[in-house]
Amino acid sequence: MARRTVGAITEEADIAGLLEPALTLVLTFMGDSSRTYNPHLRARLAECLEAMLPNHPDDQQPLSNIASFYREQLFKNHPHRLQLLPCLLDVFVGIEMTGQSVQFEQKFNYRRPMYLVMDFLWGIEEHRDAFTLLAREAESNMDAVHPPIFLRFVNLLMNDAIFLLDEALGNMAQIRTMQTAQESGAWANLPAQEREQNLANLSHIGMLARFDNILGRDTIRTLVRLTAHAPYVFCHPTLVDRIASMLNYFLLHLVGP
Repeated sequence: MARRTVGAITEEADIAGLLEPALTLVLTFMGDSSRTYNPHLRARLAECLEAMLPNHPDDQQPLSNIASFYREQLFKNHPHRLQLLPCLLDVFVGIEMTGQSVQFEQKFNYRRPMYLVMDFLWGIEEHRDAFTLLAREAESNMDAVHPPIFLRFVNLLMNDAIFLLDEALGNMAQIRTMQTAQESGAWANLPAQEREQNLANLSHIGMLARFDNILGRDTIRTLVRLTAHAPYVFCHPTLVDRIASMLNYFLLHLVGP
């Protein structure tokens, strides 16, 4: 998935050391809803984290090696770096909580940069250990009245995976129906304005299908990593039936009965 904030921060800012106080500012306000109640603003702060990432293989305009090095060191040496993952998960979950809801489709746009940041953090052992710490906390509090953040995060991943699969399959079915009608010549006799509208709809649905598939891929990839890294959470009696139901749902819709 291509980054959306390439070039948002100049390389001069990297070299001048301006990103460390900027990251402190982001963590201060993104990770505490009492300081920043607006869920839209907290989600936009997560986009700031994406803008601070070093080079990514999908970047079309990569940073210089020195700028990328400074950014990598930022996530390895910042004094509050271990707050990154808890803050991210809190925002990820917070945009769906009652009283902090956002427009349904918008939450997926907000989560796109969060997946990129988590993907980068996963490659750093210290941050991977932070996943482990949160997973162990979840294992110890699976039946708590107020579920731990990691457990709520996992539940949302499963919900999103199912929703995105349904949306992607539905949109691709619409694309196939429209393409068949177009190729059969059924559109040829339509008024010019209606043909243009059909083409615009086909293009729009194609973009939606692409988005659903890409975000669904990243959601599943995150689940794969977590299940391999912390199987004790997913095999717990509280969660194992939901995991099995999700997998059966995927098999039914992708392969058939």
